[in-house]
Amino acid sequence: MFKMPHTCHHHDQPVGFTIFNRVIITYGATRLYESINTRFMSHLHTIIERKECITCHDSAVQIKVELLRLLNCLPQGIDPGLDEEGTYIPAQETFPNGCHICEVEIDPDTGTIEMIGYWVVDDVGTEVNPLTLKGQVIGGVVQGVGQILMEQIAYDADSGQLLTASFMDYAMPRASDLCNIAVGSHPVPTKLNPLGVKGAGEAGTVGAMPVVMSAILDALAPLGVRGLDMPATPERVWRAIQDAPGRR
Repeated sequence: MFKMPHTCHHHDQPVGFTIFNRVIITYGATRLYESINTRFMSHLHTIIERKECITCHDSAVQIKVELLRLLNCLPQGIDPGLDEEGTYIPAQETFPNGCHICEVEIDPDTGTIEMIGYWVVDDVGTEVNPLTLKGQVIGGVVQGVGQILMEQIAYDADSGQLLTASFMDYAMPRASDLCNIAVGSHPVPTKLNPLGVKGAGEAGTVGAMPVVMSAILDALAPLGVRGLDMPATPERVWRAIQDAPGRR
């Protein structure tokens, strides 16, 4: 059993720390890789020498990795079982990098923002699972877009009562608020860990927020608008247009 660190206190998890998204792949997967090498792969040649661990089927030699057979085939001096514990501390942190491009159109009469196009190319190092990676990047982009365009914690000015305590009141992006998000990849494996991974947890979000706001301000630049607070709601954008120096 390989125990992944997590933020919750649990009887089966003696050690844990705060997870920062990409840490799971850079720390956890690397330690898992090392555990497999320590527990199984380093003794593979000895296991293969045991004839009872090998079967021939359709002219292909297969190594039996069922638990019971594996336990019987472990070299002498190796404890039975597949449990392994350890700690992985990288010499240096790794970070993904990439490029985000966003195109928006703004209706000057209503302040409504429409996303026309979004493109992102990321370098997350070795791609362990390209399908889930793409979903993670898209999800991160949507989260960043939501923070820029609509998400906001609001309190009553007089009572301090939270006004956005449920998703009935707290605005989140929907499919109709977005456009197609084109995701590309340019992986450059890092040399700082044996898997070459850099992680992808923050890749979509940290790129989406500045690029969407930059696109909005670029569209408003001809009117003289130089700044806009988040979230860029239609009302806030409309007021910025009305008060813009270029409209007077």
